[in-house]
Amino acid sequence: FYFNKFDSRNMQDIKSGNELVELDQYKKGSIVLSFYAEWAPQSLQLLSIVEALSTRFPNIKFVKIESEQVGAITERFNIDSVPSFVFLVNGEEHKTLRGPSPEEISENLISFSNSVRDSPSGDGASEPQEETQEQLYKRLGNLIKQSKVMAFIKGTPEQPKCKFSRAFVALMKENSIEYGSFDITSDRSVWDNLKIYSDWPTYPQLYIGGELVGGLDIVKQLVEQDELLPMIGN
Repeated sequence: FYFNKFDSRNMQDIKSGNELVELDQYKKGSIVLSFYAEWAPQSLQLLSIVEALSTRFPNIKFVKIESEQVGAITERFNIDSVPSFVFLVNGEEHKTLRGPSPEEISENLISFSNSVRDSPSGDGASEPQEETQEQLYKRLGNLIKQSKVMAFIKGTPEQPKCKFSRAFVALMKENSIEYGSFDITSDRSVWDNLKIYSDWPTYPQLYIGGELVGGLDIVKQLVEQDELLPMIGN
C-alpha cells in the first residue's frame, strides 16, 4: 500500500516465454530475471532497487516478469512467491533468490558479475563499472522522480532500520499517504551522495514531484499545519 506503479527505464519487460529465449543474452550471456506482482509492495521495492543497481552491470541483461501474467516462465523456474530473482548463464539457471533483502540482492549481483567474468562461459562479462559523478547524479535524479512522492529511508516501510525512519513510516501511514521509497542502506553511493546532491545532511528525505521537501521534522510540521496533503494533491 506504499508503492506507486513501478516505472523501469533499464529493465526489459518480458511478456512471453518466446521473448525470453529470443534474447541474445539467453543464448550466450548473463541475465537476471526479476519476478514481481503489482499487489506485492515488497516485490516493487526490490524491483526498483535492482533497476537502480542495473546501471553498474552493463554486462548483465536485466528483465522484469509479472509472475501471474507470464505463467510459462513462472512455472519453468518454479516461482511460487514474489519477489524472486533468477540468475541465468547461457540460458541455464545459475542461482535463484526468493524474498531477498536489499543487501542480499546487491551482494549477489556483485558476486554473479564476478563469477560470469571469471568463467569461460561468461563471454563478454566485465567488472562492474565505477560510476562517474555525472552518471551518479543522473541516477539520483531518476530515483528522486521514480514516484510523485518519494522517500529515502533506512530500510523499507515494512522494516525500517532506525528510529527516525520508523517515525517517518508511521507518520505517512497515519495520514494514508502513498509513496515510493528507496532503502539507502542497500546502496552506499546513494547514502553518501544524495546528501550532497540535495544539500540535506540527514535521512529520511522526502521529495514531491522531484523537489526536496525535507526531513522528518519538516514533514511533521507540514502534517501538523495541514499543508502536506495539499502539496501532494490528495
